[in-house]
Amino acid sequence: MSEENDQFISFHVGGKDEVLWKQLRHKLVQAINTFLDTVIEEETQSTIRQELKEFGTAILDYGKQKLKKAGIENDKILAEIELLFSEREKKNAETEAIKFETSLKKLIVAMAGTKVIMRGSAGKEELIFIKQIDDFLAILRDLHNNQKSLPH
Repeated sequence: MSEENDQFISFHVGGKDEVLWKQLRHKLVQAINTFLDTVIEEETQSTIRQELKEFGTAILDYGKQKLKKAGIENDKILAEIELLFSEREKKNAETEAIKFETSLKKLIVAMAGTKVIMRGSAGKEELIFIKQIDDFLAILRDLHNNQKSLPH
């Protein structure tokens, strides 16, 4: 048997009669090799063995291409997911900025309203509290103006 045949076929079979099996094993391997060496394409003198090898190679190539294509498709899907995720993160950041700005405006309005109500009572404590409200409102307005200039 050639080295090529040893690599191509490998099987283990046994029978009840070990002596008979040893005699027939060689004939079985010869019959298989004869079958594999049968010419099936007269023009090219291609044998079953050659066609099986080519078919096996074609199957492997096809499988590799499918796997490669799947890898490319997976990369594309991953890129799409990352894009959607970054867009969602951007929307979340914009939403948070709008919520913050809205809350800041509400606080400014509430503090200004409190200041107006407090002006009706002109006691010493109230005047100090109004001054503190004015300082706090200045900080809130600066924060509001600076927040508008920041990129969202």
